[in-house]
Amino acid sequence: MIHSLLRQFLLTLILLSLISDVRGDADREFDLTLSIRCPKEILKQGDEIPIVFTITNNDPLPYPYNSRKYDRSGRMSEFTLVATHQDGAKVPGPRENYLAGLGGGLSNGMETVATGQSFSKTIALNRWARITRPGCYSVVGTYSYSVPEPNVRGMPKVRHMRVVQVKSAPIEVVVSPRSYRQTGRYIKSLIEELEAITPSKKWDIVQNRQSIIARLAYTCDSRIVPVLIDLMYSNYHNNEIFEAQHAFLCYLHDEPRIKESLLRSAMARGLAPGMQQVLEGYGCTEQEFKEIISASLNSENLDILGEAVKATHEHPDDAHMSRLIEIALKIVSPKSEQRLRPIIHDWAISAIALNRTDRGVKVLRALLENPDEMIRKTTQSSIRWAYRRNPIYPKISNDKLTNELSAKALDTSDRRYVYAVIDICRSRTREGVEALKMLVDDPDQNLPILDTDAGVRAIRDLLKHPDKNIRDDTASRLKYLYQEYPGRPLRADDFPAELQKPKPRKSDD
Repeated sequence: MIHSLLRQFLLTLILLSLISDVRGDADREFDLTLSIRCPKEILKQGDEIPIVFTITNNDPLPYPYNSRKYDRSGRMSEFTLVATHQDGAKVPGPRENYLAGLGGGLSNGMETVATGQSFSKTIALNRWARITRPGCYSVVGTYSYSVPEPNVRGMPKVRHMRVVQVKSAPIEVVVSPRSYRQTGRYIKSLIEELEAITPSKKWDIVQNRQSIIARLAYTCDSRIVPVLIDLMYSNYHNNEIFEAQHAFLCYLHDEPRIKESLLRSAMARGLAPGMQQVLEGYGCTEQEFKEIISASLNSENLDILGEAVKATHEHPDDAHMSRLIEIALKIVSPKSEQRLRPIIHDWAISAIALNRTDRGVKVLRALLENPDEMIRKTTQSSIRWAYRRNPIYPKISNDKLTNELSAKALDTSDRRYVYAVIDICRSRTREGVEALKMLVDDPDQNLPILDTDAGVRAIRDLLKHPDKNIRDDTASRLKYLYQEYPGRPLRADDFPAELQKPKPRKSDD
């Protein structure tokens, strides 16, 4: 999840940079207005509820925007909606207990709206509100864009993007009731519509099928479970898997019978693509994961096998080690008619490194001597990653190095200060690590180690920096670097010191 959020953050930065370049000197808010409407007059419980956003430019300058037509997260975050039921209760969002992964997506490129002109985008209210009962709803939309504020951190030519929100007036949307039997017929019609479209990698067909799966999810009815499970095993396209996964985690209740259906399918058919996160969301226990992964590691289906190997990263167990070693050494079942995918081989090597055993260490050492250069590099990267996830903290900190890193970390005029922050975090003693974890929650704490550890002091000062962006960025890095992972960590004497730290950065030269 963390890696998905980081990718989403980077994509957002790229997008904002493009918008900033087009806007040139317009480092200010634009005079925009937003209106919303529902073009569908008759709505029934479980229907998709389209809301049309219309943004009008009242500014003397043309307004440039990124005309996106698709978002991998399932919704475009610049268009948000809030719904309130007639009884005054705010409708819960489908993602209140689930944060989707990667954002960003396909774009038509940058477009501009002249003064007095408008552009529109249709967004499903169901993406932002889990509508499960009939009634009259008050709906408010918000359109968000960013404007640059130059030189916020004192860095030449570096801008900080500030989010500006434009809200609409509320509109009313009336949803009529649909009986249990009527809902069943509606679900059946959607399934028939889906089955009538032959799966394909063609983009228009992918979008069409994806839209139908989303409409199934909007019913919030457990009768869609069998088709969702089948979709995950069919693995026609990642978008279909995402929508099925999204339906389980966002629109269906955490009911025991749904979990039972998922467990039965996983044990009988193996771990389908996307199913691991669904099972985690439904409270699958480590013992249940152990049994599912064990069965899936022996599958002749490479999709199932790959998912099982990946799952051992977050759900390790010594019982899986023999099979992982076989895969890492490319000893696959003679019945398999398909060659082992290189990525599955690489995942197996990583899994061995992430859950240390004596036998696993011996295998990794042997792979480091393998004549195949790619295998050696994969093994090196896997070992570095394992030490990075579960670092070995020094018993005594290097004061000279700490002082150098602290000076770099506090020089926020140099964008490379973040590298110093990371290096300080990774070079603290166990006592220093625990102190930094405490300071993230409350940087005003007066801890004894602040008198002796310049690195901890530097991080504390960044957590109290006048610039909120620096404070937030420092806190998020600490939480990411110090999060705890499952699996048995590698020991200091398992591999040479150069493999226990990341590869040197070019920026460090």
